[in-house]
Amino acid sequence: MSAVCVFPIELAKTKMQSATALHAGKYDSLPSTLAGVVKEHGVPGLWRGCGSTVLGSAPEAAIQLSLHNTLISLLMVFFGTCSEAGIPISFQCLAGALAGGVTIFVTTPMEVLRLRASVNHEESALDAIHKVGLTGLFKGVRATWLRDIPWGAMYFPLYCNCKILISSLFAFHGEIATGAEEAVLAGLMAGMVSSFLTVPCDAIKTRVQTTPDVDPLNGLSGGIHLSGSPRLVASFSDAPPSEIADTVAAMLSQEGAVAFTKGWTGRVLRVAPTMAITLLVYEQLQRAFGVSEGPVLGPFL
Repeated sequence: MSAVCVFPIELAKTKMQSATALHAGKYDSLPSTLAGVVKEHGVPGLWRGCGSTVLGSAPEAAIQLSLHNTLISLLMVFFGTCSEAGIPISFQCLAGALAGGVTIFVTTPMEVLRLRASVNHEESALDAIHKVGLTGLFKGVRATWLRDIPWGAMYFPLYCNCKILISSLFAFHGEIATGAEEAVLAGLMAGMVSSFLTVPCDAIKTRVQTTPDVDPLNGLSGGIHLSGSPRLVASFSDAPPSEIADTVAAMLSQEGAVAFTKGWTGRVLRVAPTMAITLLVYEQLQRAFGVSEGPVLGPFL
């Protein structure tokens, strides 16, 4: 549900982050990028690649939320507390980091397909798989770790503590916050903070996964000559290639530090409501299935 709702924003963010100096002015802002997509591909173009995202979002949410729930339950027993809030913040961060890191193995292939569809509207998912192969579907997995592990370490503890804050604010005004109100407001607050702080990592990950692989013998990648590409090509170096380090060096040399802030509005506007919707639906389903009852202090207990 959340993936479909915010996909146009994710599409625009991807185009803004993957655009090099050659596309200056075309993908400079969120409104202009969305307008450009509609002009070139129509309104349906805003959901190009959405299928891969939905297929990846379902197992991602299932694994991430259930794993985090299990880790928090074990930590509650270990520390002898009845709520997530009673767990030391360092262990809350560790649980979030582990939950964020493990899901990458399932979601990276779908993320690669989504990114390729966002950048190249003419390429289908089957064409992309044929071009990149099975190993290519895991391109940028280390860069994804660079983003998702710190994001998970920040988001889940923030979400827990924001729910407590929101409950206290409602109580201060003589009202009782419902579970839905806590989930939505806390999800938005935690999502905005954690997504904003990990924008540079997200920009690097997007660039790594959308940069074509280069043949060092003839400079070709997927039939496209890259001699005019502004990106550094690690394959021409005598040093062992490092996709993250080489990508960072290319971004700095060609575009400057501003390259690491590209798409920050799209990321914040996408991640915050995505997690708010996800956790709202998740917690309401828990109550509907009898997994939990009444207001909760932790995200999944």
